[in-house]
Amino acid sequence: MPYLFCEEHGQAREADSRTYQEHYDELGESVLIVSGRLKTGPWLCDRCNATIPRGGTAYLVTGFPRWIVESVNDYDFGYERGYFPMKGEERIAVYGAHWPAVQDESGAIRAPRRRADRPQKRRPIYAVELFPEKVQAALLERPKQLEPED
Repeated sequence: MPYLFCEEHGQAREADSRTYQEHYDELGESVLIVSGRLKTGPWLCDRCNATIPRGGTAYLVTGFPRWIVESVNDYDFGYERGYFPMKGEERIAVYGAHWPAVQDESGAIRAPRRRADRPQKRRPIYAVELFPEKVQAALLERPKQLEPED
């Protein structure tokens, strides 16, 4: 679950993440911290409820369990884009387990990018299209509804 912190509490949370980095690594978990100037706002700090204005410095801290770190192959920073412009002025840090979707082999953070390379969403497939003869047979076997009597 992501948490948004003011500058003071964001720095403290990042220091805690640095301290517990080995513990996160042992558990296979990662903590992603994005800090920068907010493109939207005002928001409230999740720790002290201080108002963080639009353009103010904030820290978005998100913990990811092992199953996400191991199974997600591409991460587009979509959630973070809701708070930050993500145009290279933000600072991104990952603590804990190596996360190939966000880090390269050396551990450096990959540049955030949009998912332009993803295929378009497919339209839904309906049972009628998969089993037309079964659906038609079921419709024919269905009892007719009684019409109301006058």
